[in-house]
Amino acid sequence: MRNFTAKLNSAVSKVNILMVDDRPENLIALEAILASPNYSLYSAHSGEEALRHVLTTDFAVILLDVQMPGMNGFETASLIKMRERSKHVPIIFITAISQAAEHVKHGYSVGAIDYIFKPYHAETLKMKIEAFVQLYQYQEHIKLQNELLKVIGETSNDTIVTVDEAGIMQTLNPTAARMFGYAPDKLTGRPIDDIVPALSSFLHAETNHGARLIETTALRKDTIPFPVDVQIGKTSIVGKQLFVCSIRDVTDRKMMEEERFRKIFDTTPCLIALRSLKDKRYINVNESLLQAMGYEGNEVINQSADMLQYIVDSDDKGAERHDPWQPARNIRIRYMTKTGDLRDGLLSSEVMQVHGEDCLLSVVTDISERVFWKRRLPVSTGLILQGRWLRVSCMKSATR
Repeated sequence: MRNFTAKLNSAVSKVNILMVDDRPENLIALEAILASPNYSLYSAHSGEEALRHVLTTDFAVILLDVQMPGMNGFETASLIKMRERSKHVPIIFITAISQAAEHVKHGYSVGAIDYIFKPYHAETLKMKIEAFVQLYQYQEHIKLQNELLKVIGETSNDTIVTVDEAGIMQTLNPTAARMFGYAPDKLTGRPIDDIVPALSSFLHAETNHGARLIETTALRKDTIPFPVDVQIGKTSIVGKQLFVCSIRDVTDRKMMEEERFRKIFDTTPCLIALRSLKDKRYINVNESLLQAMGYEGNEVINQSADMLQYIVDSDDKGAERHDPWQPARNIRIRYMTKTGDLRDGLLSSEVMQVHGEDCLLSVVTDISERVFWKRRLPVSTGLILQGRWLRVSCMKSATR
């Protein structure tokens, strides 16, 4: 990352310019015109010397004299353009002699981007060089940013996909092979819904918060589902709208969350039941519920009958609007055990997804003991105490 940052800063701060002329006075004149803290000026007195510079240094632009002894400017330009690393460097021919149309045409054919005749206007030359330098800096930014994005994509643990407006995958990074079991080129051109079902329906959803994070389920090549977080960002390239989707496998995180939930589920003194909203069956209940109700686990798990039978306290403000299959918060109930005893409780419930299935999680806090002692306590004492502290208070009253 530091290397990329250094390259970007270097591209912005200073560029290299090569000046080639066999006459020293011409090079001095060019140096005087182009002198700038933003330029590093290199001089070459022959085509051969120019080629040696090109082998070791990247240049934003090359100013090349046509008439030189030995290797002339046309031959030098041809050799520069033959090299992959320097074939896109702009070459400006400067000449006082070769002004005939055939010479100019030959200059463009060997890769010249401009032709300047002596005597030239210093400010005009300077402005042309500035334009080519700006173009070079812009291209370097694009090139380095693309290189950086490529490295990020190749080293990321997330699958990064670009998707068009129709939901068709355009590009994928190599992580796709490890995450989904497909080579990236086997997914290109296919709908994003093939690997993340129904994800295309989220692409055009409006949001005021930039990228959107979606928790959903993806499918491997073997059709095995696994949990993912998908972050969707929108961009536009040459007028074409694209979506960038970062897909993260969160299986390990979900397993940790489930383990934490299981521990709470098993150890809490509250009565907890998890039921399917689809077929009403009990998916799981905790030990506290079984003990309080007097059931064995095999009498409850996978049963669709209402094992937890309760009535809502008529004095509770949520009684009239309570739907047993909708979320609830601390509703007073009386529930019946297997032996027919009635006990008091506070019911809370929440709809949630477990392994892709809609479920109702019900939690009952048993308050039977508190209600019992509250009913036994003389009203004149004005005390509303709970648990063992209530018993101690009553015992003290009895001894007086």
